[in-house]
Order: sequence, then C-alpha cells, then structure tokens
Amino acid sequence: MDRRQVSRLTPVLCACVALTLAGCAARDGEAPSGPGAAASVTASSHTGPLAAPSPTRSAVMQVFIVPDLIGEPLDEAQGALQSLGSQSLDPQDASGLGRSVSIDGVWRVCTQSPKAGEVVDVRTVVILAAVLSGEHCP
Repeated sequence: MDRRQVSRLTPVLCACVALTLAGCAARDGEAPSGPGAAASVTASSHTGPLAAPSPTRSAVMQVFIVPDLIGEPLDEAQGALQSLGSQSLDPQDASGLGRSVSIDGVWRVCTQSPKAGEVVDVRTVVILAAVLSGEHCP
C-alpha cells in the first residue's frame, strides 16, 4: 500500500473509530449513536504507516452520519443537519429553473448529496436539491 492509499484511508479509518467509540459510549449512557449520530476522534500526524502518533500535531476530526432527508421540509432538514454539527449546506432548486431557494417550510427535499448513511466530516458541504411544496420532484 503506497502513501497515497494510506492517506485516502486515514479519514475512513478515523470515522470508523469515531463511530465505534460513539457506540461504546452510548452503551455506557454517555452519548447517543445510530443513524445521524455525531462523533469526534483525535487524528495524529505521523511520518509513515507504522510510525507512532505525534501528540504535538494532533487534531480533532468531527464526523456525523448523514440522515435520510428526502421528502422533508427544507427548514427541518437544515435543523437536523445543524443538530449533528454540519457546518455547510448548499440548497439548490431541483426543478432546473434556477430559482433562489430559501430555507423555509415551502421547499421540500428531493435529492441529497452525500447520501443517507454516509459518514462525513462536519465541514462537508451537504447539497439538498428541493422543489416548492406541491411540486413533483424531477
């Protein structure tokens, strides 16, 4: 496995560790887990795949599991994401008409990216494509 492959796997492994720790903590009554659960994990910089972590260069990576937001009012979807720690939302008009999308109850989510169930960093931009309530999703 080369360095590039290791660097690509590091966030995934950190996310797995975070979710495992969140699940263990939940069994002890400390924190919730499951779909939409948020977690933190400390990731340390290192010089190679077998090198010991450097405690002076560690950073906290916060992740969450993306919930299924399809069909939800856009304002409720935004609230759900914010409650999980999500820091960036990009609402878009799913109709293709290029309308300005406001975060309120008159828009309904048609598609989302990342998909439900994915583990992502809290800084990941979540794209929610929506239509006005009463319109059909394309």
